Amino acid sequence: MDGIDKKQGGETTLRSLITNALSDPQRIADLLCAILVDSDENELFTTTNPGQIQVIEPTDDITGAVKMIDIVHSEIHEGEYFTVAFADESVADDGFIRLRFTTGATKYPHFSFVATMGGDARAKLIENVTISAGGTTVTAINNKRTSSETAEVVVRHTATYTGGTIIDDFIIPGGTNNRAAGGKTREVEEWLLKQSTEYILEIRNISGVTNPGCLIAGWYEESNH
Repeated sequence: MDGIDKKQGGETTLRSLITNALSDPQRIADLLCAILVDSDENELFTTTNPGQIQVIEPTDDITGAVKMIDIVHSEIHEGEYFTVAFADESVADDGFIRLRFTTGATKYPHFSFVATMGGDARAKLIENVTISAGGTTVTAINNKRTSSETAEVVVRHTATYTGGTIIDDFIIPGGTNNRAAGGKTREVEEWLLKQSTEYILEIRNISGVTNPGCLIAGWYEESNH
């Protein structure tokens, strides 16, 4: 990197780099030859102009691979990701674990969940329900333990409700006889929930016997969607 001015920042995109390079053979050479890793700072660079390079991303000390994290990981680091969990060690046959989520008026929750039961179970996510009894408050935990940010979504357990629209509904198989085992599912794709709306997340024991079960939900909240 001797003689090259290392310049951080900038708005140059890959598209513009390639477009410029195609019109000038020298810029093609600059673009291809100046993608490198600085051994001292472990940062990946590319050319912005002849004689200059731009920091793209930090890289791993050992492998030189570009360091990247997904959106959920990023929201955790920003102190904007929240988790609730509610477990019951003895859910009777046809009994349930139920969480009520009341979304706020200013942010949109990006929501996913895990549902588990010691035997066969059925899980549902229901939107725009009418609440008959409010339930007991469950505190949403900020995954960044040094953050003071709190969730706009209000969570309660064991509420009762009527109506609503089922937007997710599935069976969690738990096995039978000598192959009996617990069942678990994780909703990988997030749900972008509505503002100012009542939601119910429920798992019901349909195994025929008493089993332990649990619901875990996680989300981050954005003003725009």
